[in-house]
Amino acid sequence: MTERLSRRLAICAQVWLLSAAAGCQSVPPPPKPAPVRSKAPAAASAVSEPRPSRESFQFAIVTDRTGGHRPFVFESALRKANLMQPAFVMSVGDLIEGYTPEVAQIAQQWNEFGDFVATLEMPFFFVPGNHDISNPVMADVWQERFGPAYYHFVYRDVLFLCLNTEDGAPASISDAQVQAFERAIKHYPNVRWTFLFMHRPLWNPTEGATGQAQFARIEQALRGRRYTVFAGHYHTYMKSVRNEQSYIVLATTGGHSRLRGPLFGEFDQMAWVSMSDAGPRIANLLLDGIVDEDVRTDASAKRVDALVRDLGVSIDNAYTFADSFAGGTAKLRIRNDTPHALRFSGNFGPSAPLEPSPHAVALELPSHAAREIPVKIRVEHAQPIASLPPVSFEWRAKVDSGAEPTVLTNQLDYVVSRAYALKPRSAAVVVDGRLDEWGTLAMSVPMRVAPPLKAPAYRFELSYDPSNVYVAVDVVDDRVLSVADKLPWEQDGIEVCLDPRDDPERAGNRRDYSEPWRTFAYLAFSPLADAEPALFEAQKVPAGVRVRSVRTPRGYSAEIALPHSVLNRLRQSGEWDALRFNIAVHDADVDGGTREVRWWQPDWHQAENLPGSGTFLKLESGRSPRAR
Repeated sequence: MTERLSRRLAICAQVWLLSAAAGCQSVPPPPKPAPVRSKAPAAASAVSEPRPSRESFQFAIVTDRTGGHRPFVFESALRKANLMQPAFVMSVGDLIEGYTPEVAQIAQQWNEFGDFVATLEMPFFFVPGNHDISNPVMADVWQERFGPAYYHFVYRDVLFLCLNTEDGAPASISDAQVQAFERAIKHYPNVRWTFLFMHRPLWNPTEGATGQAQFARIEQALRGRRYTVFAGHYHTYMKSVRNEQSYIVLATTGGHSRLRGPLFGEFDQMAWVSMSDAGPRIANLLLDGIVDEDVRTDASAKRVDALVRDLGVSIDNAYTFADSFAGGTAKLRIRNDTPHALRFSGNFGPSAPLEPSPHAVALELPSHAAREIPVKIRVEHAQPIASLPPVSFEWRAKVDSGAEPTVLTNQLDYVVSRAYALKPRSAAVVVDGRLDEWGTLAMSVPMRVAPPLKAPAYRFELSYDPSNVYVAVDVVDDRVLSVADKLPWEQDGIEVCLDPRDDPERAGNRRDYSEPWRTFAYLAFSPLADAEPALFEAQKVPAGVRVRSVRTPRGYSAEIALPHSVLNRLRQSGEWDALRFNIAVHDADVDGGTREVRWWQPDWHQAENLPGSGTFLKLESGRSPRAR
């Protein structure tokens, strides 16, 4: 007998012995449950010391990991289960991808899952789903590894029934299984509660008449007692009341989900059940909300900061001057400048109508090495750029940096963005706030203000010459309110954000308000009566940057000059060839009253931010626009 199997049998025996201590000695022990863990020190078992049988206890339930699985979520749930310390962890199936008759592939998937479960400090109870037992070969592997695919046990005077809803066919329970549970229910008539765990919610009519009929026989055997049913399979949370009892379909623990939140039943979770004599109290713990006290320490911050500095993961965004996108190729770049080897993996999320290929990446990267992976972005037919969502790429890097490896995770977005041409000037600009040398400005932004206030608008344009990048702004406003001692966003004023770095830093700028210069080039000012505007934090504006504004019969205008030398210094390496730009106009028509702000592109600091939005590509004199 292997050491692993010995541990499993010992833990199952502990569950039975504790049930016997609860007053069930006269009932023969249930069939051996599916293995509850791969390995763990005996002292960590939450059921090793008998206590009064009716004492309250807590257990956790994890749900679908697979069916379009998203990496690292399930592993995170198990780490958080250790933090919460339930008596044990139940499951409702779909633990591996399955759907293969290849024994070697099945073994590899179960071995991987076993490594996850081995991290638990308490027992884990397996329940099969359609991904776990999808053909006779997988059913045989289950039997060999785990024993019966359906079983029951008693813990502290509570009966646990673990069903197999793939028993001989999809959405099916065999006569033998029904009879086994009828006997178990009859054996334990006076337990204080009964829990059922199953993958497919066979009470749902969509699961077919045969499975419904067989499950109805088990329901009939339960009639007159208090019980709760847990299932998975649908990846969407739903509680129903049936036979005056709770029937709960759990959401996901890493399976495919749109993750639109609790209102849609779409979230990653671990269910938490607190059992008392009054019955169970059920809480759905969203995984993002559970962290331990050492989530960040001085030591870990230094280690992570060093890794982040020396580990680079980026993906090129697509920029085009056209209004539609018909496909292309992105480059995924991975750089490991750490002194350690790393294992890297990542997956592209659901991204219709864009289809990345390859969909997943896994590789090992030695110290001081880099890889570049071309990713084809297919689309069935040309799509308007405005309708294309970002394509998310979730990645994980495990760095073997000592006794305890460090795992970094993050998400990138591949974005198709409308680009704008930054053209060279043919005539010099006198930076005085007047727009005599500009003509009609190229970009127009309407303001949206509620009646009865008159709706103003603004126009702007960017260009450059050998010395500077220039910004011109013309604001239509029938009443300009601005004074020197108020902030630009508290009155009539302008904010300008500009980032000259390379992607992904440029596209991903979220304006965190840290230096340099307020997260790269940032200007905010209000027009005064003369050409010198009220400039926010003027002492931080680099030498050489000039801002001028004047009042006009229609409102006010402004000009900005940003030297190339300043932009290149902010960039820190090489000469810039693209800029990400955004501008906002603030309008206050009543002093201290209603104000409006209108950004040209979504505010980089807000959730609506679109990575890469507002990118201008520098055009050399005489050359046609070309997306890069």
